[in-house]
Amino acid sequence: LTERPRSTQVLASCYAHGRTNCPSEMLRGGSLAVRRMGAAWRAVLGGSLARRSRDAFSSGARVGAQYAGVYRKAVCARLCTMAQQNMTAVVGDSEAESERHSLEVKDAELIFNRAWEDLVSKYGLENLCFPKEIIWLAGAPGAGKGTVSPFIMQERQIAAEPIVTSSLLQRPELKERMAQGLLVGDREVLQVLLEELLHEDHTNGAIVDGFPRTPVQAQCMKLLYDKMTWLRQHYLRTPYGPKFRRPIFHVAVLFIDEEESVHRQLSRGEETRRHNRFVSEAGHGSEQQVRNTDSDEETARRRYRVFKEHIYDALKVVQQHFHFHFINAMGTVDDVKKNLQRELQYQSSRELGEETFAFISTLPTANDVTAHARQALVKRLDNYAIRYTDLFEEVVRVIHTEFYDIIRRQALSGKALIRSENTVFDNPLALNMALDVLAERGFSVALDVERRSIADILDMNTMKIHHDVVRTFHFEIMFEKPKIRD
Repeated sequence: LTERPRSTQVLASCYAHGRTNCPSEMLRGGSLAVRRMGAAWRAVLGGSLARRSRDAFSSGARVGAQYAGVYRKAVCARLCTMAQQNMTAVVGDSEAESERHSLEVKDAELIFNRAWEDLVSKYGLENLCFPKEIIWLAGAPGAGKGTVSPFIMQERQIAAEPIVTSSLLQRPELKERMAQGLLVGDREVLQVLLEELLHEDHTNGAIVDGFPRTPVQAQCMKLLYDKMTWLRQHYLRTPYGPKFRRPIFHVAVLFIDEEESVHRQLSRGEETRRHNRFVSEAGHGSEQQVRNTDSDEETARRRYRVFKEHIYDALKVVQQHFHFHFINAMGTVDDVKKNLQRELQYQSSRELGEETFAFISTLPTANDVTAHARQALVKRLDNYAIRYTDLFEEVVRVIHTEFYDIIRRQALSGKALIRSENTVFDNPLALNMALDVLAERGFSVALDVERRSIADILDMNTMKIHHDVVRTFHFEIMFEKPKIRD
């Protein structure tokens, strides 16, 4: 603020300290002070007095309106409204700069709607096919986002490389904007991200690293989900319907404490410097860039606090709306992978379309069916032995004499194929007994019944041939294959 004109300094100081009797010096600054207010207000918000100054800002604007002329009344009223809505206006330091800079209004709906209108105009509404699944990956510095990203891709069958927001900011159009002295705000970041998500590479899924970073961006993420849901309903019964699937948003946050974060950042810096020394001495390979935060402890701590106080708070905005996965990343890489695998496992109720899930949800899952299978098996076997003793004894005898000899001969293959025409199996209950006995002995069995009609008697009076039906029972018995050598 010391570089600002006196009128702007007084104005910002007034807001920061909660003064409502704004001095005449502030008012004499007139429109110039108003034009320079954006930067001053941003500086105030960046400090520890942000919350306190927001109320004072509104109060100061109202008092200013009492003393200013018609023009200043209108400006102060606008500033008061901006303060109440928690918006930020960014205006240049001069008339020329003011004309060149666009007003960055921190209103999520306005920012998102403008970006959305640009997409519709450029691509057409029917072509706004975003990925079915988007994993918004965030993490404290040194938490290992780059390490676990390939694992997430494999687990969720995502083919495209992660979208790193910081890399998107290196695009020529944004570099040109910064070269012109213009700010790259939430709208510009959102615009390039949405366009990247429309690429065909991300059709089945995408990982987004580094978004959202502000509460406004978090709200825009919620608005994107609402738009994707609306598109699905809008085109559901049209030829475009298959292109617009039910959106799935996951927010995965890799969390470590401050001390671990600082330790990992500094260790990473030391490892990078060691690698660069080797490259320099050996003359082979390429050097890696050392981040500033990986070289200085205080800078590393500051970076962690930025994540904790700003980025993590922004993520909390959408915590109630999406699948929020808080991953403890303090352990080993394998521990983190297990946590991620558990959090991101398939759940049909979340991933299938509502109509599809309604059709199949009445069918029990394999876990439901097998939950008490062992107890049921024991109960059936005891029932066979008590109530159907003779039949049960015969089935066990057939298995022992006919089946086990074949199983032993085919033991090395881990599978035995048995064809039986034993009439004991004509009784369906005997078949059930055989399957249960083999299951209890540790075998997996698949059964197929072949029916053949064989000519038996020729009726000389009617000249009709009577046939007998012969059943052949095909048992495919599978078991663990023995290990011959290491």
